[in-house]
Amino acid sequence: MPFVPKKQAFNAHINEVVLGVGDKATAIGGQNVLPFHTFDAEIKNAPKIGVELTDLGMAEYTMPGEKEFYAGCETVVDMAKRAETMEGASFLCLHFEGAESVEECVALAKAVSDAVTMPIVIMGCKNIEKDTELFNKISEALAGKNILVLSARDEDYKTVVASAGMAYGQKVGAESAVDINL
Repeated sequence: MPFVPKKQAFNAHINEVVLGVGDKATAIGGQNVLPFHTFDAEIKNAPKIGVELTDLGMAEYTMPGEKEFYAGCETVVDMAKRAETMEGASFLCLHFEGAESVEECVALAKAVSDAVTMPIVIMGCKNIEKDTELFNKISEALAGKNILVLSARDEDYKTVVASAGMAYGQKVGAESAVDINL
């Protein structure tokens, strides 16, 4: 007996969001089906691939393939330029794991943004107080670049949305294990 998948119709949909500006701007979301469930309905924007870079530099990249790919790169900006050439990559994720000072992080984010044309996602250091200030300052420095800030949490989402989203027009991703409305 042949398999006939039962299609599920969903009334709700995920809003489409455009990251970045110019030719390399990329759209995510916009469908009303689960990821990869093309048998239920068309997926408007296929899932995207991002390349995560850390502010800690080359010391964090210890796997042979990573070392080979980033060979010759001396700074995070050099690594971002190299990552932009990676086939299939749609955006860069700049993860501030070290985040020694907010000013250094803002300068690095600005330098990476000036060096590449891909959309940029900014990921904090998971310290609520530092991330709130970091997201605010980076959103201001990269105003007009249409970045995504990751992530607003229950403890800081009002401040992050007000500063990054409303004041500077950036996109804000949420991290919530409790309230889907966040």
